[in-house]
Amino acid sequence: MKYPQIMSRVFREPWLIQPRVHETMQRTLLSRIGGNHQAMITDDEDGPQDDGRDEVQDYGGVRIIPVHGILGKHLDSIEMMCGGCSVDRICEAIEIAKHDTNVRAVLFDFRSPGGTVCGIPECADAIAEIGKPTIGFTDSLCCSGAMWLAAQCDEFYATRSACIGSVGVYVYLEDWSKALEQEGIKPNPISAGEFKLLGAYFKPLTDAERAIVQASVNKTHAEFKAVVKSKRPVEDQYLEGQDYDGEEATAHGLVSGIVHDFDEAVAFAVDMVS
Repeated sequence: MKYPQIMSRVFREPWLIQPRVHETMQRTLLSRIGGNHQAMITDDEDGPQDDGRDEVQDYGGVRIIPVHGILGKHLDSIEMMCGGCSVDRICEAIEIAKHDTNVRAVLFDFRSPGGTVCGIPECADAIAEIGKPTIGFTDSLCCSGAMWLAAQCDEFYATRSACIGSVGVYVYLEDWSKALEQEGIKPNPISAGEFKLLGAYFKPLTDAERAIVQASVNKTHAEFKAVVKSKRPVEDQYLEGQDYDGEEATAHGLVSGIVHDFDEAVAFAVDMVS
């Protein structure tokens, strides 16, 4: 069981994800560790309807690659069972499609609120470097880290009611110092290096520590916006963490256009290579 590793990711790493999804992850993880397994029951565990879109498939010369779930790198079995989507597997699928002469275009089917920062820029680069026409599509969620990936597709289509955007990044750090004080617990950390304890849960952030974290978040956000704007005519005011429906995202330039459903997106991709 890799709960310490998962806890570190959820509570300390920078994220490209919708905050409400991240909050749900935190509550679910804490409930599981506390023994409340009932809190871990999700719609997926109740047995979702399989629409046949969870596996890589081909149609008319188009390779369809699903991007479903919370994005992360080096995910273990627990994380995958909890709804994770491995960027390593996406990159493997991209590499195979890149060298398959029967594949003339690639369609990425997005159902993702985003995920961790780690692995996303490299996966986006892989999409940009396929050397074949690429199309992104979503009929549900394509936000934050998933939007970073979709932005590198030549075209990106969505249904009217889909949720798109959330171009932002954040780090969630908890300060338990007051709670520990009320419990009569006084930490005595011994460290070397001025910033070795940056983000430690048992103390508040200093101004210098906060500046370091803020600078890191700003750097990632600037890169995120630059990636989106490299292929999409989007003004900065629409890249400040907002979510949009398909029509709004199209009006702001995040999306190429509206399609009715997945089949229409596939048909469009097939027409591109016919």
